Amino acid sequence: MKLISLIALGAMCASSASAGCFVEYKAKQDDPLVLHYGFLELPAPCPDDPIPATADRLLAAGWTLLTVQSAAETDPTPEQKENAGDNFLRY
Repeated sequence: MKLISLIALGAMCASSASAGCFVEYKAKQDDPLVLHYGFLELPAPCPDDPIPATADRLLAAGWTLLTVQSAAETDPTPEQKENAGDNFLRY
């Protein structure tokens, strides 16, 4: 019984360690115009409106949010991670 409890506790800890709200966005900088696509992570659960938190985080790094494409508590796909490149969880 103790072994089953320890296994269950370990599984819960492992799953909660990666729990977050992954926000897929597009942002820009002006003069010269620079665009980028990326993902950032907010604390779970995902807010009803992730735009304010995403805009604030990006603005602090000198970027203007253009759009939030999605927000989900599931990990982005390998293709999405690859497309985001250096901007995957950068901000």
